[in-house]
Order: sequence, then structure tokens, then C-alpha cells
Amino acid sequence: MHFLWYERSRRKFRDRVDQLIVAKNDFKRDRGPKTDEDLEKATGNLATILAECLGDLAFLTEYPIRLVRDLTGVRNRPLVALRTLRIMGDHPGFKQEELTYPLPLMKNDLYIEMGADDWIPLYPFLVPRNCPQCKTREIYFVDKWQGRVSPATFKSFERGHTEEESGVGLALADWQPHSE
Repeated sequence: MHFLWYERSRRKFRDRVDQLIVAKNDFKRDRGPKTDEDLEKATGNLATILAECLGDLAFLTEYPIRLVRDLTGVRNRPLVALRTLRIMGDHPGFKQEELTYPLPLMKNDLYIEMGADDWIPLYPFLVPRNCPQCKTREIYFVDKWQGRVSPATFKSFERGHTEEESGVGLALADWQPHSE
């Protein structure tokens, strides 16, 4: 993701994302196409931009994303038994899998599995939690953050619900030196 966003040769990805954001904001504020012809042209253009963005992000489908639901130490072995949900597709009923891992992980956090013994935490960028509004599990992404002393505002992928949390803001502040 870092290379897609910051590498000069990948500048097109960032520009395309900006175009999608502008189009969405224009649509929500009734500044979008007015005639049928304009709508057809804009839809075709957005379809192309979206397809290109999804092509750039296709590498994400190569690595499973897992939600750790439960973990237990394995007697007489330096392993942890995990019960995970494999986050895949748009259906809320994810496949449950039982695996072992060499280190303890955080329960109810998301990880991207780069290899059998190489899982990268997605916290604080993606946070699963039970939504207080609709009472279902949703996955939230960081929508706004004003710096170290501010809580982060994050929004759910599923329904667009928003939450604020200072812990996520502090965790983002810890990541900031690593990004430079």
C-alpha cells in the first residue's frame, strides 16, 4: 500500500482515488451529471477508474485476512492454538478455521497472513467491533485523525457508521515515525 500511495511511478493510483472521492462528493452534493448523456459518460469514466484501482489492489486477494476470535496455549509446545474467521467476500458469515501460530496474538484483532508464521496486524488501520447502533460486528477504517492528542474517527465499511476512539489515535501516533 505504501508503494501504491507514495512511489512516484505509482502516482496514478493516488490520482484515481482522488477522482473517485471527488465524484462521490459531487454526487452526494448534487453537483454530478445532470443529463442522461452526462450521466452515461461519467458512469463509463468512473467504471474505468474503479477497474484500474481494483487492478492495483488485486494483490490483497493473495493473502488471507483473519480475525482472531480465540487463542489458547498448546501444552508442551511453543505454539498458540487460534480460532479465526477468514475475512473474505461481502457476506457477514465468515469461514471459521483453527490454526497454530508461534506467538500470541491479540484477540479480536485483524491480521493479514503473509505466510504460515508471518501475520501482520492491521490495527489501528482496520478495527473490528460490535456497532452500538446496529448491534452487529462491523469492520471500521480510519476516516479522520487530527494528530496525537485527538481521538481517531473511524467509519464502518458495511453501513458507514462512525465511532471515535482515543486508543486508535494514540496507536496511529505510534505509527507516524515509521511512515517517514
